[in-house]
Amino acid sequence: MFKNGMFYFLHYDSLRQRLFGLRDYNLFTLVIEEYNLTTLHPMREYTRRNAKKYAYAFHQCSIFDYEENWTVEVRTRLENANINAYYLKMDLNLVGEAIYKESNECPGGLKWTKTGTTIIGSGSGTGPDQLNLPDGIFIEPKTQILYVTDASNSRIQKRYPNGNIETAAGQSDGTSGKAANMLSGPSDVFADENENVFIADWGNQRIQFWEKDAKSGKTVAGNGSRGSALNQFSYPSTVFFDSKKNIIVSDYENQRVTQWPFSFDPKTSIGSIIAGGNGAGLNPYQLNSPTGLYYDEQNQILYISNEASHSITQWVLGSYEPRNIYAGIPGRPGNSAAQLFYPEGITIDKYGNLYVADTSNHRIQMFCPNAIQGITIAGTGQLGNSSSELSYPGDIAFDSELNLYVSDRYNNRIQKFGRIH
Repeated sequence: MFKNGMFYFLHYDSLRQRLFGLRDYNLFTLVIEEYNLTTLHPMREYTRRNAKKYAYAFHQCSIFDYEENWTVEVRTRLENANINAYYLKMDLNLVGEAIYKESNECPGGLKWTKTGTTIIGSGSGTGPDQLNLPDGIFIEPKTQILYVTDASNSRIQKRYPNGNIETAAGQSDGTSGKAANMLSGPSDVFADENENVFIADWGNQRIQFWEKDAKSGKTVAGNGSRGSALNQFSYPSTVFFDSKKNIIVSDYENQRVTQWPFSFDPKTSIGSIIAGGNGAGLNPYQLNSPTGLYYDEQNQILYISNEASHSITQWVLGSYEPRNIYAGIPGRPGNSAAQLFYPEGITIDKYGNLYVADTSNHRIQMFCPNAIQGITIAGTGQLGNSSSELSYPGDIAFDSELNLYVSDRYNNRIQKFGRIH
């Protein structure tokens, strides 16, 4: 490729769908000559010395010696750059530079306040304004009602735009159980404009549909017993309802995402696997404790938070492998801008920016489209209970003005971070 008066040798990273190029032909010649004339060990040292100068945003370096038939990885931390935690990518010892560079501003130019305001959560308890380890949250686009999965109180709370709070499902006093009028440690909620809710009833291994003002719910997926059959769950973690009336569920311990027809007869309702189902692992065709889920219905793409592999995958419906690793480095937890640490809830805005509840890093990360580095938009990365800190955030949501809401789990509160216009 010819760009800015220079020729680039291209490399395509098919997993992440990113294009890289060699920018310096003389460097290419020097590297190849040194590889031909010396052993691999000096070659590796040469690479380390020069990586800082020549490479940007390369994740993984593989140097393959055909004579000795072994592979090494060089992970070189770059200094004096405006982004962190880069890795050098080499193919037959090509040292390259990314065609694109990261930016600290995503599409939409969105920014938020660094301090949050508590809108639900006056302390741990069962009062209307109290929470006990809140988990999944959801804001219905038309009504702007905020729904909160009050997990350890085994109920769903909803907050109207005027500030009124009431129980939408489960027992208001926090009683848990298996009966139709109870929940057991629910993990997520999805609502429609009529204030009906779908609930991932984690401890009861089922999805409950609870109509507005109803005293009990109806099971619409799962038979209530833990298992791996297609009519069962092993801890459903996230629920989504699409325009075609399909229920989409991330099935945590079964390492899969399943799709169910909307039916009130769970005995005949059977789910179909639309992602994963090949055991837990780091292979492209596997999921690893799927938690958060976002469905781009228009493009038929699932975004899945793999908690145990510390990454977000992008999965096209009908395919057997993910389209790419969208955020994080699989199997490499950490707190750099490129890494995640047990991520959970995820969402995407109208500009295509991805947001991740980076739970064990106590922060919310924003990834621009095709970005490798995340931007911290809420939390400090340190556990705490001040207005600028988070404690194991579980989920995120946006209202119509793109104000950010965070389920601040161990602080027993929902924090609102106002958008800065």
